[in-house]
Amino acid sequence: MDKGKQTPPSVLTYVPRSFNNLDMPVMVIGSGLGEVKKNPLFPACAPKGVNHRDFYNECCKPACYFVAKDYGHNDMLDDETKGIRGKATYCLCKKGKSREPMRRF
Repeated sequence: MDKGKQTPPSVLTYVPRSFNNLDMPVMVIGSGLGEVKKNPLFPACAPKGVNHRDFYNECCKPACYFVAKDYGHNDMLDDETKGIRGKATYCLCKKGKSREPMRRF
């Protein structure tokens, strides 16, 4: 997954401030580890070209942007995620030491 290869439905247009239909302030929170591969079998969960940076670039003012550099894409989830999907969140994406601090942020 990279620029031009978004998960459907495609949202990004790669045109700065193209999200002009959002009539509200926007806060984008990115994860620093989202663009890092956890293993060679799977792509990064939020690679360059389709991550927080790209979403922020398309936001209109007022907008703010934060990056939690030591946390991964799925670190915003509950500490325990049940079922096969929950277990997959632990093995597909690079993660930080604990999910709880990221969720408190």
